Amino acid sequence: MAKIITIDNDTVTVSLDDSSTIEVAKTEFNFPISENMQVDTHKHNDTYIFSQPTPTNADDIEVPEGKVAVNKVPYGLFFFFLGQLGIHEFYAGNHKKGVIWIVVSVVIRVISYMLQKQSIFFAFIGLIYVIIVIILAIITLCKTSKNGKILVNKF
Repeated sequence: MAKIITIDNDTVTVSLDDSSTIEVAKTEFNFPISENMQVDTHKHNDTYIFSQPTPTNADDIEVPEGKVAVNKVPYGLFFFFLGQLGIHEFYAGNHKKGVIWIVVSVVIRVISYMLQKQSIFFAFIGLIYVIIVIILAIITLCKTSKNGKILVNKF
């Protein structure tokens, strides 16, 4: 596996497995390339042949740092039906964030219950929270996904 370091006009600088670098013509690549892209290399005599890396698994997707890939369907169901409790965050592996969701949910429920007798406005605090969670669930599920996976922020 090699890495494309820079692309200048017609020249591409590639870092090879042995940490050496070579410069090759851009025309040596018969696929779209970008900087920091991983490519497969094969050496035939003194010529390098470049190809796109083949995924080891059809479910593999590139996950940027600070994100986690989760299955969209269970995550969405957890978010929609149990989003107030943060169960979707536990499913994504964000345990701290899940605990924060639970604490916020309990605090909002307690405050709205305690204040509902003083004003009808405070009775709707919990309802507003539910609406916000549903809107967040819809926005999250509308994100683009690949292979049935969705990228969510890691906490």
